[in-house]
Amino acid sequence: MVGDGENIEHCCFFFEAEHCQSIGHFLLQLVHRVPQFRDSSGNLANTQRHQVTEHGDAGRPRYFRLTVPAEVASRGKEEFNQWRQAHPAPSYDFSDQNLEGVDLSDVDLSGCKLTRCNLTRAKLVRTNLKEARLEESTFFNATLTGADLSGANLTGANLEEADLSGGYVVLSSFRERLAARNRGTFTVLARLERATLDGAILRDAKCRKARLRYANLRGTIIESASFNECDLRECDFRGARANSATSLNLSRVNGTRFNKFTLASMRDFGGLTQGELGTANIEDDVATLRASYSGFWQWIHMIALILFLCPYVAFVVEQWIKAHFMQVLPYRESITLWDAVVRYALTGESPVAGPWKVNWGQVGMFSYLLVYNVLRVVVLMRTKTLELREQVMGFPQPFHLRGGWSVAYHALKWGVIGNVCIVLVHTFHFLQQRVFLF
Repeated sequence: MVGDGENIEHCCFFFEAEHCQSIGHFLLQLVHRVPQFRDSSGNLANTQRHQVTEHGDAGRPRYFRLTVPAEVASRGKEEFNQWRQAHPAPSYDFSDQNLEGVDLSDVDLSGCKLTRCNLTRAKLVRTNLKEARLEESTFFNATLTGADLSGANLTGANLEEADLSGGYVVLSSFRERLAARNRGTFTVLARLERATLDGAILRDAKCRKARLRYANLRGTIIESASFNECDLRECDFRGARANSATSLNLSRVNGTRFNKFTLASMRDFGGLTQGELGTANIEDDVATLRASYSGFWQWIHMIALILFLCPYVAFVVEQWIKAHFMQVLPYRESITLWDAVVRYALTGESPVAGPWKVNWGQVGMFSYLLVYNVLRVVVLMRTKTLELREQVMGFPQPFHLRGGWSVAYHALKWGVIGNVCIVLVHTFHFLQQRVFLF
């Protein structure tokens, strides 16, 4: 399969004896990196159809763009395996392809790229999709019983009505049954440990007995989804959209992160008992905001805003009084009040006749304080709005610290350090002023 003198580096393989029907099949799976390819007849393959789409370290090809022929995809796993044997590659790129209704059961697709693929009603029983890239792919009504999706990226994928349950393996021969007994199990579970499903659609999905430990399900749609008897330990369900039909019966939720609103959307908290809920990490983003921007801290923020505005308000009032009540000689230079305010913000001093120079230190501090206090006002208003709505309606509000709100909250949280430093600088300069002794 490999030309003379060619160097095979970093060889690794995924091998299961019951899946390999020949020594040739095993050897094909053994090769991880080859610089050239040969087809089934032994001739060098046309490298133009192996288009490199991404590169790994040292410029080595990582994904090879291949198009699955329609007749191969429609015939099922045996034809697919034969076709793959004729096109060996370390990892495949099957992006943007229509694989609707194909049978890829027991096929090894670990590490492959299947972004934006149509896998509607596909049969992926016990398929190895470990660390595969499945972003924005459609698995509508697909069967993934016993599939291994550990470490896979399913961001934005549609798994509506998909079956990710643990499946029972039918073992026909005495040898297979004996081997399974020695392994101590007859059951294969769908595995999604450390999988990324951020923003995925899992509406009506069946995930019974699936393993989703450490999986990221932030912002997923889990309406009417069934997670019964699943391993959900250390999962992240924050921002997930659930409804009364979402079920978590008999699931392990130790360390699982939920939003209070997500749990409140499920009937009886998805079937979880109070003891089970006690082992989970239930977060309330509204309470997080209230802890920093309500009650006592609300007045602290209001006082800080007043102190920020005081010098500029005082300056405007002073200039307005001078313009309206003081006699000005006709030959003296004059500017508009708006220009005076801008000059005061850029220099930190009252405007005087003649040339003036921008104080960039003052500009930086003013810009920082302006952005910080604008964000402070926005978050204060949002916190008060949510607080009043909870008081009136009597149930948690659908608010999640994600996106722009998360950026604003953490910017204020860490920006207070810079704010305090600027206040100390201004205080130091104020105390350095000379006073007259009488």
